[in-house]
Amino acid sequence: MKRVLGLGGIIASLVLMTLPYGVAMEFAPGLGSSVTYYFSYWSLMPMGFGNYLPLLAGISSFGVVIWTVLGGYIPHWKLYRSLLWVGPGASVFSWVLYDSYSHLSLGIVSLQLISLFFLMPDKVHTAKYR
Repeated sequence: MKRVLGLGGIIASLVLMTLPYGVAMEFAPGLGSSVTYYFSYWSLMPMGFGNYLPLLAGISSFGVVIWTVLGGYIPHWKLYRSLLWVGPGASVFSWVLYDSYSHLSLGIVSLQLISLFFLMPDKVHTAKYR
């Protein structure tokens, strides 16, 4: 049951990542003025300006979904655990480094952290979920 809840949270965060208000980017067309544009996590526009972290968060979340669906037994639990942490970590680093915070990205990180609680393996040698 916890695996299903965690998987549902990650899938919901992936759906939110497709919406166009996930990553905020501020541009200055003139002196003393700034314009904020919003892009989805899958857009290559933030990556073109050096912010590759939202795309990394999306790819790692997609990897967690694939790994959770295909693997009942997780032989490389360290890699799985790091994939679980990369998604929310990359989003938060993107907020800090590139000032790309938006309310939608807060919802994405919240869903990923809730899913992380449900999907984190209990022990090193087992694949049982909390």
